[in-house]
Amino acid sequence: MQLLGFQNLFSPISEASQNGNVIGTFFASLAGTFIVFGYILGFWILTGQTLGMMIMGLRVVAKDGGTLKFWQAILRLIGMFIAAFPLYLGFAWILVDNRRQGWQDKIGGTYVVYAWDAQPDENFLRG
Repeated sequence: MQLLGFQNLFSPISEASQNGNVIGTFFASLAGTFIVFGYILGFWILTGQTLGMMIMGLRVVAKDGGTLKFWQAILRLIGMFIAAFPLYLGFAWILVDNRRQGWQDKIGGTYVVYAWDAQPDENFLRG
């Protein structure tokens, strides 16, 4: 039965598994994961912003107002998984925290600040 044309959506994965190419499927999934994590970490370390954060006018900075170090970015990424695990409670924590930090920011030692000129930026952290 054809259901809205989605009958072949997962066929490459299922065919690979049926043909014994599980190792190839595993490595393709692993490569995709590294690409996504590399995108996030690379943008955080180099510019403090992913493309979505640039559109929203936000930037992630270290506690001293500088750019993130590699291990801070890793800790923040791990913190995002921890914040998402209990029904995204770690992200909702921003609404009740005085410093507007989610669990990922507390774990990584970071702040999210406005990047646009019309808004306050990380200079308040230095003062």
